[in-house]
Amino acid sequence: MARRSDPLRVAFQADALATRPDRWNDLGRIACPTLLLWGAHDQFAPAADGLRMASLIPHARYVEI
Repeated sequence: MARRSDPLRVAFQADALATRPDRWNDLGRIACPTLLLWGAHDQFAPAADGLRMASLIPHARYVEI
């Protein structure tokens, strides 16, 4: 997907991700049932991140494909 995108857009997205605030502590405030559907071979966000998120969100379900 990144290869097909405009290089400047990819750079802006990378900058946005690098400077975004940490929101891990806010995950516990999610009040609705939540499904985290994760790719087993995701190279951008490892499965450990999904599992961690699921452990912090009440009523979360983690499914790895």
